[in-house]
Amino acid sequence: MAGRPGAAGGTGRLRSHVRRTRHAGLGFDLGSTQLQSISTYAWLNNRLIFDADGTSSRLVDATVFERTTTYSQELQLSSQGTNTIDWIVGAFYFHDDTAFDTTIDVGPRIVSNGLQKVKTESYAAFGQATWHLSPALSFIVGGRYSHDSKDVESLASPNRGATTLPVTPYADSKSWSKFTPSATLQYDFGNTLVYGKFARGYKSGGFNYPVQNQ
Repeated sequence: MAGRPGAAGGTGRLRSHVRRTRHAGLGFDLGSTQLQSISTYAWLNNRLIFDADGTSSRLVDATVFERTTTYSQELQLSSQGTNTIDWIVGAFYFHDDTAFDTTIDVGPRIVSNGLQKVKTESYAAFGQATWHLSPALSFIVGGRYSHDSKDVESLASPNRGATTLPVTPYADSKSWSKFTPSATLQYDFGNTLVYGKFARGYKSGGFNYPVQNQ
């Protein structure tokens, strides 16, 4: 049996997609230092349909609803000119609000894992200094302190006719903090750069969908 155009074989098709992004950067010359501001904003409204059964019948169809608003702000203060030690310090803020719902049409019934809302906030302070030991040899040391928090809320699906399977309402929150240092020794041969580096990395956690199953 032939499937619906663009929806057979368990593939997805984009029913609607709206995305807006904005970016702004400002720089201020303060003589021996420079101040920079970097701002971003993004908004996404997404609706994606999957035909899981791969036929023209409505046996198992899934629809994903997603809406996200994100913005961030970063400030950097750095040295200018020729110095024995070049440096940069800064602060970073990130905010994200995401709402996510998946409904599954199983013929006479529509089920959902619920409308899940996640708010993410992140703060960070960072710095780096480069010590020019010679015209070719440099030692770079830096560090970053990050704090991330996530709040999740699970509600009944607002989509008409959908039965929410997990127990709602449900809410939870988590936070993480970490200091991540780095150190690099590098030598510039002109057309070749040789270096050795030590660094610690970090990534915050998150919540599954639905959150009640994790």
